[in-house]
Amino acid sequence: MEPFQSTLLTYLQQVPDFRKARGQRFAWAYLLALVAAAVAAGQTTLLAMTDWAETHAEQLLTTLQPACPRIPSAATWRRLVTHIDIAALEQQVAAHNQALDAADPTIGSVTMCDGQVFRGQAVDGKDVRGASAHGEHTFLVSLVRHEQAYVLGQAAVDRKTNEITVVPDLLAGRNLTGTVTTMDALLTQQRIAQQILAQGY
Repeated sequence: MEPFQSTLLTYLQQVPDFRKARGQRFAWAYLLALVAAAVAAGQTTLLAMTDWAETHAEQLLTTLQPACPRIPSAATWRRLVTHIDIAALEQQVAAHNQALDAADPTIGSVTMCDGQVFRGQAVDGKDVRGASAHGEHTFLVSLVRHEQAYVLGQAAVDRKTNEITVVPDLLAGRNLTGTVTTMDALLTQQRIAQQILAQGY
């Protein structure tokens, strides 16, 4: 049987590996895939992630088929989540979501009476659950596709400011032609509306 490969694994391989080449037991993409699977399964702490991986070891090893068919130790998980390049990881996950979104242009779309088709996307801010328990309050603003909830991009909000200051950068450089962008009342600012119009609406 050929080793399982997914689009996500392909993107995860682009995240820089902080480890030294000598003594590596596990493939980098395999480690990142385990973290991604644990987070997708709702695990928000290091202990919960390692316990979840051990509980589902048979399924994970059968699916991912790593060269070293073992679940990493808690110490390996700790080094991974401590030293991983978070910005690069977010960038690759966003690229993966954008590829999925581009592959099916009907997702989140609505056809108007005159036949025009628009795709819906939402700007939404959320507290990252559990982050404050580890000493760091994290609030993210995301651009999300309607219907499928693909996260097309996200940005952190500084504690000294609010979502309004982040949204322009989140939308910057995007082709918004044929889209409808929804957001909370807080974000219905003239400057943001003008930016959306300028980028194609």
